[in-house]
Amino acid sequence: MNKKGYFLGQVADTLGWLILFIIVAVFFFLFMLSAGDIVYTIEEQESSTKDSTMLLTLLRTPLQSELTIADAIIAAKKGNPDPALENEIDTALNSIYGQAKKVCWGLWSLENRDQKVLLSIDCKGEKRLLFDQQVVLPASADELPVTIRLAVLGYRE
Repeated sequence: MNKKGYFLGQVADTLGWLILFIIVAVFFFLFMLSAGDIVYTIEEQESSTKDSTMLLTLLRTPLQSELTIADAIIAAKKGNPDPALENEIDTALNSIYGQAKKVCWGLWSLENRDQKVLLSIDCKGEKRLLFDQQVVLPASADELPVTIRLAVLGYRE
């Protein structure tokens, strides 16, 4: 053990560990100073359904027959409602918004400035507007387009 290389190797190792410890301590100290400025908050975010993409996707959904939901809504406005329409819309909206509780919603046709209720699910609980969009559905050549409004009004009790 009287070799000079052994002593220099031990000094180099000790010096390396000391430098590493100093660097880690400096970074730890710097990060601890900046961590006091960070504030964590949990806030409610608006859903990404500000555009009518979700409503258009819902309207393209096929019913058990060969009709889509949009076709069934136009038929319901004419007075020939499809019995599966309400169930299909309710199922779709509950799969999106009703994870914990079932949602209540309404579907209206808009004529001039009047709203005519086409379908709705009663809302006895607290009303909190979760979704509200309107869209114009094209009709056949001899009819005017149909403007509809779909709103999720809150959760059922």
